[in-house]
Amino acid sequence: MIKLLLICVLIILIIIFTRYTLLYIPKNNSIEFLSAIKGQKYLLNDDYFSKFNKNDIISRNLKESKSEIKIFYSQNILSFNNKDKNSINWIINLLKSKLGNIIFIKKWGFIKVTNKIENGYPHTRNLYIVLSESILNNINDLYNNNSIYMALKNIGSLFIHENVHVYQKMYPKIFENLYTQYWNFTKVNFIENSNKYINNNRTNPDGLDVNWIFNNEIWILSLYNDDKKMNNVRYVGIYLDRLNNGLYSVPKYPKMIDILNISNFKNFFNIEHNLYHPNEICAEIFSIFYLFKMGLSKFNLEIEAFKKFSLWYYNHKSYFE
Repeated sequence: MIKLLLICVLIILIIIFTRYTLLYIPKNNSIEFLSAIKGQKYLLNDDYFSKFNKNDIISRNLKESKSEIKIFYSQNILSFNNKDKNSINWIINLLKSKLGNIIFIKKWGFIKVTNKIENGYPHTRNLYIVLSESILNNINDLYNNNSIYMALKNIGSLFIHENVHVYQKMYPKIFENLYTQYWNFTKVNFIENSNKYINNNRTNPDGLDVNWIFNNEIWILSLYNDDKKMNNVRYVGIYLDRLNNGLYSVPKYPKMIDILNISNFKNFFNIEHNLYHPNEICAEIFSIFYLFKMGLSKFNLEIEAFKKFSLWYYNHKSYFE
């Protein structure tokens, strides 16, 4: 009897050990975890830093020298440990169990950073999703507690959101098609008298081009408030003048309104978060759409933006499924 009991205990220990070491390690090369050294290649890219305005530098507690900015970023890139890798693999396998092994969730790449980078916010650089220590701690806790529902609802939707940003960089034209042909945005190269606002706009690595105009009149931005903190911005729509030559201009005394107070904009998209750039709106609606496909959310086709998104998705389904 004692021998049988010992064998049972041994089997349980093997199962537990397997869960935390082998079960969620991928059998293929679909998930890439960059080391701190490899992560530098993408986080130290000049294309992003060259977009920084003075307030971006203040809000990130940086010095103005580009070399010192790069030193700061390089010092805050980390390598993943096995716990991180197991937890991330667990999340992705949960997504696959709900959505099937569709194209959209087949390949992933991740970079780990401290909470000092971009205020700890998740974002993408090149084709890699950047996760902070605090986010990874949250993922690890969900994994340790086997909190499947919360993992899919919170982190699964986050992964979908960020992977949409990867796709936006891979296929910019098909997303531009969504914004311009379905969602009433116009993309322009230049807006007259815009420097004052661009120089106070929070630069977003997932939406570097900010010259997007809704309904031919509303320019949407995320403007720093007086204290110049990354987490303290105002999402606004600025009403523009349309000039005879087809260009747009910020009036001398512009009408500027909080985005959620612009009724035609709010009613068209009907979401509460990430309304300050078409890339962010798209990633937000995408995550709602996939949560719906997993049975974890509603997707109301009576909302104009959702209905048109569905039409666009169907027309470009081969990219995702």
